[in-house]
Amino acid sequence: MRAHGLAELIYAYTSNTNSNGSAMAGVNGATDFHNLLMVVAMLAGRYLPMVMVCVLALAGGLARHQQGVVTVGTLRAQGVNFVALATGAAVILALLNFLPALSLGTIADGLL
Repeated sequence: MRAHGLAELIYAYTSNTNSNGSAMAGVNGATDFHNLLMVVAMLAGRYLPMVMVCVLALAGGLARHQQGVVTVGTLRAQGVNFVALATGAAVILALLNFLPALSLGTIADGLL
């Protein structure tokens, strides 16, 4: 397998998860293994967002609860500080998950 193969496979599976179905020219998706895994990725991309509706319903139920006691150590879930902290944490975690795997193929290609 070429060094760039990992990045090609990641692109193929994320493309199938988003219901696009495209892949780079080097990926041979005409095998039973890749076809089945891409079907699983496509199902996850289409049906997991539907499950998120249930999560939002649960969040709505939790939002109706009474407010707890506010102390000095309480981080209030409102305002610019909370939004910036939550957004920053989500972006950093997403980048830490995907950037190392996507950059390994191109770095290895550059070194060879």
